[in-house]
Amino acid sequence: MDTTTLAIAAMVSQNACLAYALVDSSSSESEVEDTTESKRSSAYGKWRGMRSGKANAMAAMEDDIQDLTNLYGIKMGKPEDSVLARLIREGNDAQYRTFFGFARAEFRVLLDLALPHILKPRNRHHNEDPEVVQNRKAQLKKRKLLPELEFGLTMIRLRKAIDFDIISLLTNVKSTGSLNHIFWHTIDCLNLALHHCMRWPDVARRQQYRHIINSKFPMFTNCVGMVDCSPFKIARPSKKKRKQAPLQVRQRYFYNGYKKCHDIKVFAVCGPDGDFIWLSCGVAGSKNDATIWQESTLRIMSDVYFQPGEYLAADEGFGIDDNILRPFAEPKGQEDLFNKGLARARVGIEWGFGHLKVLWPLLTKVSCGSKYYNINMLIMACARLSNFANMNYGSSMSSYFSQ
Repeated sequence: MDTTTLAIAAMVSQNACLAYALVDSSSSESEVEDTTESKRSSAYGKWRGMRSGKANAMAAMEDDIQDLTNLYGIKMGKPEDSVLARLIREGNDAQYRTFFGFARAEFRVLLDLALPHILKPRNRHHNEDPEVVQNRKAQLKKRKLLPELEFGLTMIRLRKAIDFDIISLLTNVKSTGSLNHIFWHTIDCLNLALHHCMRWPDVARRQQYRHIINSKFPMFTNCVGMVDCSPFKIARPSKKKRKQAPLQVRQRYFYNGYKKCHDIKVFAVCGPDGDFIWLSCGVAGSKNDATIWQESTLRIMSDVYFQPGEYLAADEGFGIDDNILRPFAEPKGQEDLFNKGLARARVGIEWGFGHLKVLWPLLTKVSCGSKYYNINMLIMACARLSNFANMNYGSSMSSYFSQ
């Protein structure tokens, strides 16, 4: 049994130390097999035993990573010779869609948009003296990875929801702390580069939305979009003993009594073309949809975002408001037909959230161990990437309203 196979098995079981030992060891092949066979068997068997229920999806993703390493082989050395670097250089469109979410051409367009921001000094909180880094070449020499590799590891983590231990094998960078810093810096760069991909529509665009929705559902004349809140489950926040603990870390602040778990809610508005046109991240899981709407900027500054008579299609969780169209609480006769039509009209926002979580599975592993700022930026970046995907590949919701 060769060392590459053992390293892959160790990587799948997320034991990076074992994998590096297998690849870097100068011992003979037989000695490596003797010393690691038992560890490998137990780890691989445990991993196989988890392939049931909800673990099947994650297991399929890890199978893709294993196939990738089988194809290119793990070769320790410079990052330029890593599995990820070879995938970026030699991968075809099918591999790019599998591991990055986009074809090769769209990946390059994204890279060109984000590259000017990636090359800037890594100053996420803008509190450093800009004179600290004056020479761009000197800065690039300090990088562990080339900018395209930094962008590639970010996209593959979003797409496959893999840990930094596995990414370290794919990039030949042993410091997971450096990889973590690179990842969050690139997320910020994506938000800056794709800022144009999510905007509230102007008057002409909203008029077009009204026409599209009215053509499909004649009963809704001034509907400009669909609104909803979606929960994203997180780990239980750390409990602070001090009375004046920040609100963001209190367990009761994030606890959702309806779902019986801790989560954050994402408040979003989706147009009939499948794009997110408004998104507010990091809302407390303890708040209901009606409260979130009342506290939103859309509601407070409704005269700026809506013309008289315009409204959003919502579910029964939202309260009665001038800019909200919600179903009847106790429908009778024609009211029941109205509720069914409204449910069909607002199915687009459900598809939007579903597409967001399927395209970027890392969102299903959001942890409150990450900083509150990071979680918000991560969700915002994924939503903008989804809009970018709709611009290039279209969306099922767009075809649904055009039928």
